[in-house]
Amino acid sequence: MLVEAKLDARIKRSRKLLRDALVSLIQEKGYDRLTVRDITERATVNRSTFYQHYRDKEDLLRQLVKEVLDELRSCFGETEPLPKDGDPAPAFVRMFEHFAQNGDFYRVMLSERGFPRFQFYLENVMRVAMQKRKDLLPPQGEWAVPFDFFLHYISSAHTGMVAWWLQGDMAYSPKYMATQLTRLIRSTAQALR
Repeated sequence: MLVEAKLDARIKRSRKLLRDALVSLIQEKGYDRLTVRDITERATVNRSTFYQHYRDKEDLLRQLVKEVLDELRSCFGETEPLPKDGDPAPAFVRMFEHFAQNGDFYRVMLSERGFPRFQFYLENVMRVAMQKRKDLLPPQGEWAVPFDFFLHYISSAHTGMVAWWLQGDMAYSPKYMATQLTRLIRSTAQALR
């Protein structure tokens, strides 16, 4: 058991080093210009360790993106009661806490040096979450625009707001950001009904 625990800790450590190296190198060089060798040198692990975990740099990036976006999806969880007016949706608080904990990753991925399709993936996560969590929105009733339009608009707005907050070094707390986002969604939804 102890040997297994040490092995698991070593594996986690190696993966974290490789993932951190990838993010920092994307920020410095851009994704297209970096190599597996760059990643292993930055992570201070040998190439065989890299290939024990990943096929190539694309596999490393794909796994990292999937892991982080799966964590984001979990922020939306199960249905919970709508908060009172003025209070933030708890899912949005969890979402902004997640962005804060993974700030370096999101900052890089949403920058011009990041992975070009990442913004699309992030918006898709937001859109699906909002579609599943209609309890976070006022009742649909009769909307002035089709609901799909609203979902695409709001998911794009979410992403823009997150990118702006991260680029500004998260000057506001996650709870404050969640409160503002809750207000914006409610007022936008009300205006479109």
